[in-house]
Amino acid sequence: MSHEFSPVELVPAVTVASEFHTTRRTIGRWFVTPAMGFPQPVEINKRLYFRRSELEAWKLSRALTAIPYPKAREVV
Repeated sequence: MSHEFSPVELVPAVTVASEFHTTRRTIGRWFVTPAMGFPQPVEINKRLYFRRSELEAWKLSRALTAIPYPKAREVV
């Protein structure tokens, strides 16, 4: 019997906060606010970690739903 192991990259909350240029407290608010759709953390030894794949998917979804920057008006 063969067992396949698929490693999951876990990112500490402090690193996530740094990547988003915010605080750990803000990250905490994001994951408890359902409307944000932020990935849920995994708790290991009372520390929070996030799955890298879920963070990347969340960033992509936010970028795809962002309001496009308005085009400059043509000067006639």
